[in-house]
Amino acid sequence: MTEAAEALNVPLQELPSSSQKFFSEWKKEKKEKESLALQLLKFKETELSNSKEKTLRLFIPGVDSNQLIAFANQFLSKFPEKTLIIGTTDDLIIVCGNKSTEDALKILNSVLKKVKGQGGGSNKIARARVTDSGSLKQLFA
Repeated sequence: MTEAAEALNVPLQELPSSSQKFFSEWKKEKKEKESLALQLLKFKETELSNSKEKTLRLFIPGVDSNQLIAFANQFLSKFPEKTLIIGTTDDLIIVCGNKSTEDALKILNSVLKKVKGQGGGSNKIARARVTDSGSLKQLFA
C-alpha cells in the first residue's frame, strides 16, 4: 500500500480515494478515445464510399482491431464487391465483401512476406499481429 501511495504521490490515507479518481478518469478517457475512433471511422466510411477502387487500403493507428472488423463488415454489407485492407499500430486485417473476387488469406500471406508477423483466416477475413509496425505503416504510405 505504501508503494502504491508513493507511486501516486499521495498520502497513504488518501490512497483509496486517489485510486478511485484515477480509475474513473482512466475509464472516461477510454470512452472518449472509443468515441473519437467511431467518429473517425464514420468519416473514413464516407471517404471510402466515394472510391472507385475495388480494393481499399486504410491505416488507422490506435484503433481497436475488433472495432475495425465491425466497421469493415458494416461497410462491406453496403459495398459487397469491395475488399478492405486495414492496418493499425500492430494489426493487419483483410475483409472481403461477399461479391469480392479477392482472397483475404492470400492477400494477408503476401503482406506478411514484407512485414514481420503471424496470422491466418479464411478467403473472406484474415488477420495478423504484426511485430514490425514501421514496415506496416510504410505499406500504407
